[in-house]
Amino acid sequence: MVFKGKRNGMAIMVTGGNGFVGKQVLRELVRRGEIPISYDIEPPAEDMSDLLSAVRFVQGDVLNIAEVLQAIKRHDINQIIHLVSLLTVASQEDPANAHRVNVAGMVNILEAARLMDIRRIAYSSSLAVYGKTEENPITEDTRKEPISFYGATKLFCEHLGITYRQRFGIDFVAVRWPVVWGPGRGKRSGKPMAYGAGKFSDIIEKPARGESVTVQGGSQRYELIYVKDAALSIVLALFEEGLKHFVFNAGTESTISLQELAEIIKRYLPQAVIRIEEGCDYAVPTRSWLDSSRSKIELGFQPRFSVEHGVEDYLAYLGIEP
Repeated sequence: MVFKGKRNGMAIMVTGGNGFVGKQVLRELVRRGEIPISYDIEPPAEDMSDLLSAVRFVQGDVLNIAEVLQAIKRHDINQIIHLVSLLTVASQEDPANAHRVNVAGMVNILEAARLMDIRRIAYSSSLAVYGKTEENPITEDTRKEPISFYGATKLFCEHLGITYRQRFGIDFVAVRWPVVWGPGRGKRSGKPMAYGAGKFSDIIEKPARGESVTVQGGSQRYELIYVKDAALSIVLALFEEGLKHFVFNAGTESTISLQELAEIIKRYLPQAVIRIEEGCDYAVPTRSWLDSSRSKIELGFQPRFSVEHGVEDYLAYLGIEP
């Protein structure tokens, strides 16, 4: 079956398409004239009503390779953006499940690509592969020493993709993001709040509802990438031809403290009560940022959202005029 908007009669599948980053990836693809396939174990979230007529939704599990193969065949898939992942805190609490979802799920996607002649896989990786490095800036060649189960699975999945590339010719690219923030994982998304990076939703959404909020991590600086920019970077990685590399850092090349973020939020929500507690996140660098020059040169990636612009966009999502 051939759908309008597909490249050369083929389509793009986004695994985890109904999730935090996935829904923005779908919007970026739709904006480019694609009709993507969202492959997710969960149904579309409440804040995806604008996508219901523009996206093909397939409910399926990446751990079931038969379902993956069926979706690829039925929808003529030839490109995949793979986003499915158990995140940092959940991975730390249940390493066995992190291996199942993150690693076994990745193997199924790679095997499906091998069996079904998938043109390219773009994979979402993370700053967590570098561990607590003090190198600054962090390049793609910086030593990888993950200290979290999440970071370890991300690095292993990169190596799996590279090995499939070398052994079977699978066109595999990975994009390493810093902390991804923005709308879509908080209360309005219809999904439970995520822990860890979920504080970057709490710090805006709770004050927007008139609630006080306390967040931890005041002893470190964070490199943040707005979720729409993260989505853009991986879409560019999927489409760009003639790449010289296949692993890319994609960040903003700047850092911010939680106190500085709180001050920006208070410009728009003067009554906000935001308490910052000391401490550092265990899984990512304390002050370093990603050197993203490779993604700028080869992918043409340029972040569109400053932190201030991101706060304005987030508040608009919540129905608050900045």
